[in-house]
Amino acid sequence: MQSITSTAELNTAIRLLEAEQAVKGRQLKEEAFAAFEGFKPSGLLKGTVREMVSSPFVIENLLIGAVSLASGYVAKKMGMGVLHSIGRLLSSRFLRKK
Repeated sequence: MQSITSTAELNTAIRLLEAEQAVKGRQLKEEAFAAFEGFKPSGLLKGTVREMVSSPFVIENLLIGAVSLASGYVAKKMGMGVLHSIGRLLSSRFLRKK
């Protein structure tokens, strides 16, 4: 820190410190607002979802689950159609023989 010897230097130093204080005050307000938003329920939910989506393991597990559900659904629809057709075929043949 240099020593201030004149009033002009003192006024300049005061203006510089006031400008620095204003910048730090704005930064503090922004950080406080961000922290406040983070503790809201919607902020907590957003943060959790953002973390889940950014994790490659979670994305992979969700993708595997979706593919498994889709293939199970398709297999069920195909199997029910085939079994239903076979059942209808057998019942019609059984009824015709009598």
